[in-house]
Amino acid sequence: MNRSPLPVSAITLAIGLTLSATAIQAATTEPLLVTATRFKTTIDTAPVNSTIITAEQIKQSGTSTLSQLLTQQAGIQVTNLFGITGTKSTADMGGFGATANQNTLILLNGHRLNDVDLSGANLAAIPLTSIAQVEIIHGSSAVLYGDNAASGVINIVTKSGFEEKRTDVSAEAGSFNTWQLNLSRSQPFGDSSIYVSASALRSDGYRDNSNFDQKNLLAELSHATTDFTYGFRFNGNYEVLRLPGALNEPIYEIDPKRSTVANEKASQNRSSIEGYISADTYAAEITVSDKHQKSTLYGTTEANLSSWSITPRQKHIYANHDFIFGLDIYYSALDTQADFGAPNLNRSNTNRTSYALYATDDYKLGATTNLNLGLRKQWVNVAINNNNLSSGTGTTGQADDSVSAWDVGINQQFNDSMRGYLRWAESFRFAVLDEMWSYFSGAITPLKPQRGSHFEAGTTLSLNEANSVEINLFRMALTEEIGFDNVSYSNINFADPTLHRGANLTLHHQLNTQWLTTL
Repeated sequence: MNRSPLPVSAITLAIGLTLSATAIQAATTEPLLVTATRFKTTIDTAPVNSTIITAEQIKQSGTSTLSQLLTQQAGIQVTNLFGITGTKSTADMGGFGATANQNTLILLNGHRLNDVDLSGANLAAIPLTSIAQVEIIHGSSAVLYGDNAASGVINIVTKSGFEEKRTDVSAEAGSFNTWQLNLSRSQPFGDSSIYVSASALRSDGYRDNSNFDQKNLLAELSHATTDFTYGFRFNGNYEVLRLPGALNEPIYEIDPKRSTVANEKASQNRSSIEGYISADTYAAEITVSDKHQKSTLYGTTEANLSSWSITPRQKHIYANHDFIFGLDIYYSALDTQADFGAPNLNRSNTNRTSYALYATDDYKLGATTNLNLGLRKQWVNVAINNNNLSSGTGTTGQADDSVSAWDVGINQQFNDSMRGYLRWAESFRFAVLDEMWSYFSGAITPLKPQRGSHFEAGTTLSLNEANSVEINLFRMALTEEIGFDNVSYSNINFADPTLHRGANLTLHHQLNTQWLTTL
């Protein structure tokens, strides 16, 4: 998105093209959407631009990574910095460019993968073979999810061991000594089940010194009673990536594979364990996660991030109202060290605590009309300490902020084949911890929350059993947008408002019982 001293506009027109073999039953069966309310609901009652990609559609899509799958979806621009592996890729909804990681929220079974640092969610850490469905919500979801959900939410739902007793093994190989291995096992036993998915991916890469090695493990142990389900989920991934360095045009013309550096690399180890309980009218999760990152790029940086969260919520049905009340509590501690040579040798520790209350109401105005209302209040405290190990001096910074978000949506089912919706919303985003602390200089710059005003309008029309059309228009007006300033070489709140506008158009055509075309 362009920047200037005057308010600017980013206009996006997204059209996705996919040709895939998909059974017609997958297109006509109405799947359940979890993302829109944090409880299961049918997709046709939510006043949002939403898409569900089922496991069968994933299987027939011809893709091998989650980032490739998202590339096929209208309204999502995926940037792959390191080739076929999908590592460090970003999903951009709404034209945010370099800050897409901080404005698009990625969830795994409803649990946020966006950490409070700049690294963003690692899409490469979730193998496609473990995914039951992908839910995509375009537009602000700040009321339900708070931070990072300004432009949309992508929720990856993994498979359950309750489905069937099954073992799946797959292997792929390609050029540049690339190979991938996936293994999964689902095992129901009585009222309990276990699901385990392990994967490994390795590639030498196209360029010299661009090797990539990744290993992932997903596991879920669940028990179901008559009224609720509870269990534990584990997610872990290990990744090492060699960095070949930048190429200028003269070097590229001579040898596009050349590495311009010798020993630069980045590694990441991340793990999380979640205890959960889920029922029709209540749900809660307690999650603990840990991440260690280290990179050698012009210097050496190392970071340890530990986090925990508690996210209970309650659903109450009264007359024509479906009320949802929730509480989100998050705590994160980030310890970092950066060595770029004296005097740029810094160590910092940062703590962030966040509390939020939210409430929504799905009010049935009639048999075909739904009014959705939502409100969220969130409080965030950040404390930053930096020590310069060269001079022995230290600096501190602190920020206390409270923000609100709201949304109002109207969904109208005109007939069996057509629905439309209008939506107004307010969003916010807090700066992540290393947007306020400089790895290089150790400078601390507390930033104000970014705020946004949103308007969306859309319609879905089924022309016949074989053809359907989806149209969505959106407008986001942002104040205090957080981004990088090339002049000061730091993250700032932009002084002038910025505007994002766009349109999404999707056409579905069922060629026959096996082939579905999406344009």
